[in-house]
Amino acid sequence: MHARLSGYFYLLIWGVVLSWSNTPAQLPEASGLSSKPAVAPPAGNVLLQFAIKNRLAFARSEIVTSGFPLADTLKVFNTDDLAVVNSEGSPVPSVLLPLTYWPAKSSNTPPSIKWLQINLDVSLAGSTHGIFYLMRSQHTKENLKNTPIATQTRNSIQVATEHFIYTVTQRGTLEVTEKSRPSSKPMAREYDLFNTQRQGAGNSKNVLLLNTPLLAVIRTEKTLFKQPRCDLSVIRHMYFYRSKDYVRVLHTLRNYAASDETNPAVDIRKTCEIKNLGVTWDLSLTEKTRQVMVGTESGGEKIEFKYPADTVKLYQDSSGNKAWKVPGGPYQFSGYKIFNNQDAVAGGRHAPGWIHLGDSNFGLTVATRYFWQNNPKKLQVDADGKLTVALWPEEFSIPHWIFGGYQKTHELLYLFHTAGTSVTVLANQNQAFQSPMFAQAKPAYYLSTGVFDTTAVENTTLFPDYERLIDAQIDPRQGDTPRSIFINNIDRLNVYGIDFFGDTDQETDEWTWTKRQMSNLEQDTTWGMLLAFLRKGNLDFLDTAIPMARHSYDIDVNHATGGQDYDQKYAGSNCKHGTYHIANGAELSHTWLQGILNYYYLTGDVLALGSAQKIADNAVYRIKSNRDAADDSARIPGWAIKLLLQYYQVNYDQKYLNAAILMKNKVLKLQHPSGYFNGTSDGINPWMHGVLVEALYDLWIITGKTDTKLKNAIIKMVTWLRDSTWNETFASFPRGWIPKSGRYDFSKSDATVNNLVMVDAMVIGYWMTQDQSFMDIATKAFTTGAHYPWGDYYIGFSDPKICAKQLRFGHRYLYQQELTSRTALKDPQNTP
Repeated sequence: MHARLSGYFYLLIWGVVLSWSNTPAQLPEASGLSSKPAVAPPAGNVLLQFAIKNRLAFARSEIVTSGFPLADTLKVFNTDDLAVVNSEGSPVPSVLLPLTYWPAKSSNTPPSIKWLQINLDVSLAGSTHGIFYLMRSQHTKENLKNTPIATQTRNSIQVATEHFIYTVTQRGTLEVTEKSRPSSKPMAREYDLFNTQRQGAGNSKNVLLLNTPLLAVIRTEKTLFKQPRCDLSVIRHMYFYRSKDYVRVLHTLRNYAASDETNPAVDIRKTCEIKNLGVTWDLSLTEKTRQVMVGTESGGEKIEFKYPADTVKLYQDSSGNKAWKVPGGPYQFSGYKIFNNQDAVAGGRHAPGWIHLGDSNFGLTVATRYFWQNNPKKLQVDADGKLTVALWPEEFSIPHWIFGGYQKTHELLYLFHTAGTSVTVLANQNQAFQSPMFAQAKPAYYLSTGVFDTTAVENTTLFPDYERLIDAQIDPRQGDTPRSIFINNIDRLNVYGIDFFGDTDQETDEWTWTKRQMSNLEQDTTWGMLLAFLRKGNLDFLDTAIPMARHSYDIDVNHATGGQDYDQKYAGSNCKHGTYHIANGAELSHTWLQGILNYYYLTGDVLALGSAQKIADNAVYRIKSNRDAADDSARIPGWAIKLLLQYYQVNYDQKYLNAAILMKNKVLKLQHPSGYFNGTSDGINPWMHGVLVEALYDLWIITGKTDTKLKNAIIKMVTWLRDSTWNETFASFPRGWIPKSGRYDFSKSDATVNNLVMVDAMVIGYWMTQDQSFMDIATKAFTTGAHYPWGDYYIGFSDPKICAKQLRFGHRYLYQQELTSRTALKDPQNTP
């Protein structure tokens, strides 16, 4: 067998990160890298130093893809004179792809690169890391022969790697041929499986999205079934890599049909049901002696396979956790079982999600990322030489509901072998796929580029309680007490399954299968996790953010195309938290984009970018058509302006900025003389005003600080927050709604971590007025908010939206305090 180890790779189709200084610095210990003597940078103009760590105990050889921001001051206009070298100064095989650009300074000056994707061919020994440099260099780049690895004809797209030829046919079938064999006789052929009472098959559309000397990406889309309310297609993004005998696939099921949210008589859950859907490989095995191996929690297991009678099946029915049996749910047993024919021969809690079928000449291993978390799942091999990945398996006790606008993406790995292999090697290869290598810079580098919100690197001296609070979001143990919302609560309420993994819960008094209140990641928890990664360098935060980002761009976005004006009203809309996600009514007040976009920049997952555009376009429509423009709370315009400004900076399309300005104008018209947003509700919510203040301030910055009316409106709003909602006795802002008819009764409130939202508003007030009273209140409120969860109450660990606020807000205060202590990096965009 060709002994290259497989891994997981993110493809960025556009971006990179630059340091504010041309002097690279060693990565901090917070990144989890072991101590090593500093490596002297190679001669030349170093733009960026970064590290790649192999967190597993065995050697790996993979294509690693990661994104980095570049400061505008670096003036990197193209990648022609850029190269990546290792710590010895030798060129590394790489492909550099710009993702986004800074706005051009003038018509005579080209825009500089803002985000750059770096793709590297990296080999690392187990439990080690490598240091790399992005340079303006006269070095001769590693010879990739400058020949793209894919070729396209009228009827097919073909990719040749080290041992195999992959051919994507006109109908979307992937055929695999060993290089030494005639291409007319494929060794393996893949096709989609779709079993329902009504089946249809449309033509496939194949597009070569990316073709470089190192990697190629092919997008295929095939209609599976089409009728009213059930317009199903499979979209696949296939990633091929030079000299690697694996293919990584993002397999997306999308229902283009629209749900009828306005008709309560229609049960949206059951408008489209399927029993069995997945991918089947037809292997041309020539020998009757077949090798079958299945991944288990202890590594893997060989199954005795008797041709031609046997079937081997791995089926994960439930999460296998302590709370696997959700009240009223369809789960049949805890965890997974392995069947040989009808006999259960093994079982456990968490199947690693891989299976292998082969003979002494040829073999195929298929792995599914997040296999047990995305239950139910099935992997199966049959005597006739077929290997099936059932993503929606028929063994589940109820049909699968594919409601209108639904989308779900699974990540698969196809690993091909030219000879037999061992259980240990296959288990290692799957482990590498589950835990990808990632290129990361020093936290100070990311925050110095001017790309991110104003914040500061981790500082346990200035902010001990806050840093402990953030670490506790993913660390299940602080001291002797486990206190992590994202580990304990998700496990406790079993927030797993095809439609739920990556989300968090909104716990209710009656929490059952049909009455779960999912958060839809309220307050953009994804961005909070990514911010923590950027500040601390801890890859565990990135690992936690990835499933959240995928859930956000898949399940929490309406992907329907309903015709007439439906597309504008609902396509791309997000909905308030509920059991069935997008089927709970469109809510601009519950729409966020920063996490999805920054996940795209860091990882290059193009599905995230597509969903981000849908969300932004929907917001433009809803604002222009006066939908949600004068709702009951300040968060409506606050979140809308935030997401529009974020997407505006992807391509600087003026329509997104214009929509943000239009919303701002409506806010100014609805602002009460006292300063608050005078919506339709009888109450006023302070923390929602904190969101709005931040959004208006960002708009003021991005439009050049020239809007005097906007400046005055912001100052009036933060002054109202300071004078009318702050309570000195409790050292806190109120947690809930303040009646418009009078002041809030603080005796009915406790101190709250909602403070962190208002803290940033107070800092903005200080920046715009230099009035020290704003900073005095900010300091007291920050102290209360950061310390609160370690007191008598643990609301921060039972309410996921509070956790999102802890992660996301208070960062302007961190920055200002670092600035005051003379250790801050200057932020060229947001420093007032």
